[in-house]
Amino acid sequence: MVAEAQLEERERRNTELFEQVQQGIDQLKALQQPVTQRAISNKIEIPHSLLRRRPHILRVLQQHSQHQIFQESALSAQKVPVVALASGLFLQLQ
Repeated sequence: MVAEAQLEERERRNTELFEQVQQGIDQLKALQQPVTQRAISNKIEIPHSLLRRRPHILRVLQQHSQHQIFQESALSAQKVPVVALASGLFLQLQ
């Protein structure tokens, strides 16, 4: 009985933590801020080290961090033609 109650309590805390992480991610996205593991940790005011100890939370953090890296890479790739175009216009003006 005691072990069962402890297991239920652990599951409740894990669910609560997962929901907090999701809310932190949603808030960062709404504010158009980078969604990084550290930003999520800071937003929900829970130490980064604690979040990384929970495998299901770590997967969510890694997924969103990878998505952020992909988005930043895509933005960088989009900026290259603009820079090249601006350089070409500058050369034409000279």
